[in-house]
Amino acid sequence: MLAKAEAEVIAMKCVEIITLRSLARADIESLDEFLRQISKSKIGFPDIRVYRHSMVETDFSIHIYWETNGQHPKGTAFGQQLIYGLKDLGLLTHSVWVEKSPQGFKEEL
Repeated sequence: MLAKAEAEVIAMKCVEIITLRSLARADIESLDEFLRQISKSKIGFPDIRVYRHSMVETDFSIHIYWETNGQHPKGTAFGQQLIYGLKDLGLLTHSVWVEKSPQGFKEEL
């Protein structure tokens, strides 16, 4: 029984979400260049995705998907670097989400 609990801790899948509400359209070019630079250094992360708001051209959401064996994930060093690099482009929000599925949910699908 203890081994199962330990396995669940190791298998924590997380998504770190950094949302940027840019102040000007000109910032989009700066963001594109910044994202090109960081895409070269994303080694160690299985998946990083960037989304643009469907109605507001200057709103972006960067999602970093990763796994941890820690009890309380607070985000990644990479995410903190992104926040530091983006802070002059507009308003930022940052959150970390841990995957949670109801017991038996995957078996029903």
